[in-house]
Amino acid sequence: MNKIKSILSLLLIFAVFSGLLFGMNAIAGERIAANNNAAELAPLFAVMPEAKGFEAVYSAADPAASALRDVPATVQSIYRETDGKGYALRLATTEGYTGEPIEISFGVDAEGKITGAQVDAYPDTKDMGVESYPLSYVGQDSALADVSLVAGVTYSSGAFKNAIADGFQALIANGLVAEGVKGEEQLLRELIPVVAPHLASNTEEIAVDGETLLSGAKADVGSGAAYVVNNGEEKLLVLANVAGALKAYDAEGGDATARLGDAVKAAVAASVAAELSPFTDSDLKRFQSLTADDAVITALPLETVNSVVGAYRIETADGVFYGLAARTRGFAEAICTYYVLDENGAIAAMTANKLIQEEEYFTNFAGMDAEAYRAGFTGLTGDSFSGDEALIATATVSSNAVKLATEDVFAAFAALKENGGLDA
Repeated sequence: MNKIKSILSLLLIFAVFSGLLFGMNAIAGERIAANNNAAELAPLFAVMPEAKGFEAVYSAADPAASALRDVPATVQSIYRETDGKGYALRLATTEGYTGEPIEISFGVDAEGKITGAQVDAYPDTKDMGVESYPLSYVGQDSALADVSLVAGVTYSSGAFKNAIADGFQALIANGLVAEGVKGEEQLLRELIPVVAPHLASNTEEIAVDGETLLSGAKADVGSGAAYVVNNGEEKLLVLANVAGALKAYDAEGGDATARLGDAVKAAVAASVAAELSPFTDSDLKRFQSLTADDAVITALPLETVNSVVGAYRIETADGVFYGLAARTRGFAEAICTYYVLDENGAIAAMTANKLIQEEEYFTNFAGMDAEAYRAGFTGLTGDSFSGDEALIATATVSSNAVKLATEDVFAAFAALKENGGLDA
C-alpha cells in the first residue's frame, strides 16, 4: 500500500510539474509571438506615428490569401491602420549598387500623402543619406513631384524612389488611395530615362534662368545635358550633346525639335557652351593608338544626341575608317569607349578606359580576358550586335554601360551615313 501511495505521489508531482511547465511554455510562446509582432509593427508606427494599430491586408509570403491584386514584387506587406488613418507598407528592392535588398517602410494617410518613410536595411556602401533622404518624401503623393535623386548615388536613391512608386502603385490599383496628378514639367523630366538613357544615371543640376530654361541637368560624365524649357505656349524637354546638337520632345514623347523657337535654341546653346566640353584631344590620341600614328584624323559633325561625344574620319594607308567615342556611366565613374568602324559600319577595333570598377564588388573579374572581350566586338554591325557581346556576368552595371555606348555608336554612324556626314 505504501508503495502504491508513493507511486501516486510521484505521478501527482509529475502532473503538477508538467502543468506548470506547459503554462510557462504557453506564456513564453505568447511573449515570443508578441515580441515578434512588435518587431514587425515597430517600423510601421515609426512611419505613421499617429496610428493606433495595424492589421495586415497583404503579404508577399501568401499573396493568394489577400484580396489585393496587381501588387509589385517590391511590396512585401501592406497594413491598414485600424482607425482609418491610412496604410503602412514594407518594401524590399534589389536595384541598388550591391544587388542586396534595401528594406524600406513608409506610411500613407487616407488622402494619399506620405506620413513617414525610413530605410530599415541598407547594404550599399555609397551612402545616399539613409537618415535624411527619406524625409524628403514626407507630404508627397504618388506623383512624387518634389523628390529628386541623390547626386553620385543615383542607383540607390533611384531604387528607393522606384520602390516607393511601386508601393503607391499597389494602393492605387486596388482603390485604397487616390492617384496624385503629375504636372507637365514633371512628365517631361520623367521622359529622360526613356529618350536619353545616357542621362538616366548620375546627373548634376545646371543653374538656369528659370524663364526660358526652367530646369537643367547634365551627365556627370560630360556626355550631354537635358533641359525643361518654356517654348512660348508649350513646355518641352530639350536634349543636347557636347557639340550643341538638339533634340526636343513634348510631354507625350513626340518629336518637337522642329517647333523649337530661336530664344530657346540660343539659351540652350549658351548653357551647353558653359557646361560641356569636347574631348577632342583625348579622342585623337586614342584613335591614333588604335589605327596609326600618322593617320589623318578629321572631326565630323555630331548631330545624334546620345552618349557619343566625338565622331572622326580616319585616313590611313590601309583605307578610310571612322572613329566614334562614347561616354557612359559605369559602376563608379565614366566608361570611355572608342570604336573604329570600317566604311560598311563594322567594328574594326574597340577599346575602353576601364571596364571593371569598384573591384571589391566583383568575384570573377580576375579571370576575365580583356583582350578577348574587346576582340569579341570585331566585325559587329548595328544589325548583328545583340547586346550579349557586351555582357560581363560579374559586372552588370559596367557592361550595360558598354552595351549602351555600342548601340549609340551604331546609331550615330547610321545618322552620319544617311545625312552624308561621313565625308564632311
